[in-house]
Amino acid sequence: MQPQAAGARNSGRKWLWIGLTVALFALLLTAGVVSLGRATEGQPRVTSVFQLTYDGKPKVGSLLTDGHRIFFSELVEGSNRLFSVPVSGGEPSPLNVPLANWGLEDISRDGSKLLLSSYPADRYSLWAYSLAAGSLERLCAGFAHGSVAPDGELAAVQVPKFQGDTSSIVIFGQPTKAKIDLPGLVGHLRWAPDGTKLRFSLQDVKRESSSEWEMNRQGLARRITAISDGQNVVDQGSWSRDGKYFAYRGGTLLHWDIWVLRESFLLPWLGRRKPYRLTNGGPGAWASPVFSYDASTIFATNDFVRSELVRFDQSTNSWLPEWGAAAAFELDHSRDRKWVVYTRFPDHTIWKASPDGTRRLQLTDGQAEAHQPHWSPDGTRIAFMAKNAKGQWRVMQVAANGGKAEELLPDGEDQGVAPWSAEGASLIFGDFPGRRPRTEMCVHELDVKTRRLSDVPGSKGLWSPRWSPNGKYIAAITSESSAVGVLPWGKTEYVALARMGFVDNATWSADSRHIYFNGTSEAGEKGLFRVSVPKGRLERIADMTGFDAAPENWYGVTPEGTPLAFHAVMVQEIFALKCELP
Repeated sequence: MQPQAAGARNSGRKWLWIGLTVALFALLLTAGVVSLGRATEGQPRVTSVFQLTYDGKPKVGSLLTDGHRIFFSELVEGSNRLFSVPVSGGEPSPLNVPLANWGLEDISRDGSKLLLSSYPADRYSLWAYSLAAGSLERLCAGFAHGSVAPDGELAAVQVPKFQGDTSSIVIFGQPTKAKIDLPGLVGHLRWAPDGTKLRFSLQDVKRESSSEWEMNRQGLARRITAISDGQNVVDQGSWSRDGKYFAYRGGTLLHWDIWVLRESFLLPWLGRRKPYRLTNGGPGAWASPVFSYDASTIFATNDFVRSELVRFDQSTNSWLPEWGAAAAFELDHSRDRKWVVYTRFPDHTIWKASPDGTRRLQLTDGQAEAHQPHWSPDGTRIAFMAKNAKGQWRVMQVAANGGKAEELLPDGEDQGVAPWSAEGASLIFGDFPGRRPRTEMCVHELDVKTRRLSDVPGSKGLWSPRWSPNGKYIAAITSESSAVGVLPWGKTEYVALARMGFVDNATWSADSRHIYFNGTSEAGEKGLFRVSVPKGRLERIADMTGFDAAPENWYGVTPEGTPLAFHAVMVQEIFALKCELP
């Protein structure tokens, strides 16, 4: 009986343990599902974006914050210098660090010290920089990147003795240290806030790709597939201070966005199923995310193209900012030279201003994308082309002081740039490329009063017309953009004045004696040219080799003969992204 009783007791204990185990597993599973549900019940999103810096200088590497300031490295006169800016934005202030090429690696938990990397000609080093004292302490030589754990232990990337694609991470601990070799280039190390694991990016040089990895203190590493799969570039990761979120840069070799992942502490494999893209493919390329202390904001850099108006200074053979580098293009001066009308980028609204860029007045409401405004000879109206609500390009006009824009010819095919005749009774415009065969493209004349439309005789195979100020000629480009010439008014024979490999942006001089244009010669020389009318003497005004044209290419000339252009400048600035994180 006793053996049976003992067996019964053992059997009871067995089922008790099984029951407890099942109950515990169910509890953990429920907790994991709840954790997953919380992570997916609302998608993380950016509620607002604020630009914090405006200096236009390249930002290099990581961003760090102590809760009050953002620290960053900026390229100045060929060297990486360290700066800070308040989290609310403002003018960057330099840090009191001796001149060198510095990289920002990490910041201590209490925000009192920065971990810096230096890149002298002979070898790499990691340094501790005290923000209060402004003092430097070298921690180790021969290491390129690093991160400081909450307990003060340092993880660093050892520089290989020979150039190759293998890196080693060393964790300096007491009394021993862990070391791991990895098949790629390691960068951007970050300890988790609880100090249990280290995350880093691993670049595959041959495949031109990067992925996110993590390792524990014993040196065991694994690739985080939930983050890394499906994207060419995954790097620059950063934790929130409570460890709930992990933000990183992800995308292609040409464009990056900021992504965020909510961590799951109970069942990590559930919590890492779905990272969210915060910046959602917006303009520019986003990089270097770092959380504010309360995780309500992510600070990040954005690389974007700024377009600016420039003029050509013939004395220095250089392009200089005009109107304070305003985002203005497609300028047209009034006949009395008292006003300029232009298109503002990027909202494509029509504005007018004084010739020096002051006294600016918006003329169109911005509901339609507008382009190429032109003054009427009497200065009372502006004609321009705009896309209407149906998506059709139409010739429109608006009063010189603004008001409701009028669509002059609602019906028909898309209508192009519309300059005025000398007396202001008519407008001319060309066809859009691709709407009809190039040989059938032609120039149309619109009587503004009667709205009668007719084809200009002799204009087949031509487009982008411009009426000369004196009314004697119509300048036009051939439909294959290989020549610029004139069609004398009242005649039917087109005279090609300059044949090139490519021609664009034909513009009359104020005295009707020259046509200015940008182009590429048949020998491949890029330049800004002018050709005399009617003799056809060609001159290259400016060499445009290496000139960075804005995404919306435009060149023009002032009434005084000064060339103008729309220039592209790559800008890197710091932004604050206000977020809602579930």
